Amino acid sequence: MVGHFIIKMLNFMRFHVNLFIGIIFLLLGVIIYLLSYIEASGIQDWSLSPGFFPRLAATFIVGLSLLLILITVVFEGKAKAPISGQIRWRVFWYVIGTIAIMILYVCLIEWLGFIIATVMSMAGMMVLYGFRRWIVIGLMSVGLPLFIYFFALKVMYVLFPTGKIFQ
Repeated sequence: MVGHFIIKMLNFMRFHVNLFIGIIFLLLGVIIYLLSYIEASGIQDWSLSPGFFPRLAATFIVGLSLLLILITVVFEGKAKAPISGQIRWRVFWYVIGTIAIMILYVCLIEWLGFIIATVMSMAGMMVLYGFRRWIVIGLMSVGLPLFIYFFALKVMYVLFPTGKIFQ
């Protein structure tokens, strides 16, 4: 009886994975939002309290998960083209490559600093996903981190890691 229920649930989740993910992220966003009030209790000024960013992130998570649920419910009945095995493997390697690049980024940012590590990871991501215009890769992967760095430094007075090899 329990095994039959589990098989039915797994089969349901297989065909309604976006709905399932949307519900999970909706619950996660609500939990984060509620926890932000508990963790920042006793603070009078809520404008820039420690709970501000978690509430902002939780609001985005809830909004995007509601959008995913809505899109899934509205378009679930539409005919879908079958996904070939080759596309599934490509998506699998995109996920593995993205995780590897992000882990490498986290490890390298301490040694190389924000700018160099971000340039390398952005260029790596663009190449991983098949973008081959090297001029655009160079301009985007160098320009965007420099803009973020100087905007954060000059406007918001936020310091990024410079890297151990440059100290």
